[in-house]
Parts: sequence; structure tokens; C-alpha cells
Amino acid sequence: GMLRLEVECLEAELADLGPSWPAAARPVHADGTPDLRG
Repeated sequence: GMLRLEVECLEAELADLGPSWPAAARPVHADGTPDLRG
């Protein structure tokens, strides 16, 4: 069989459900400022 899907708008949510772990590095933004989350 064939299937055709036409979509005008799509909403999505991403959730990290796994355990956290320590990071070896943090991102630096293009303007040189560090990432301040966490």
C-alpha cells in the first residue's frame, strides 16, 4: 500500500528521560560567552 500525509503544522516536545552524567566540557558560544546552565 501507499500512504500520503500532508502536514500544515507539527508540534513536538523532546524530553531526556535517561540519567545524567558529568560532562568533560561545556559549550562556548560564538561571542565567547560560556554556557551558564547547570
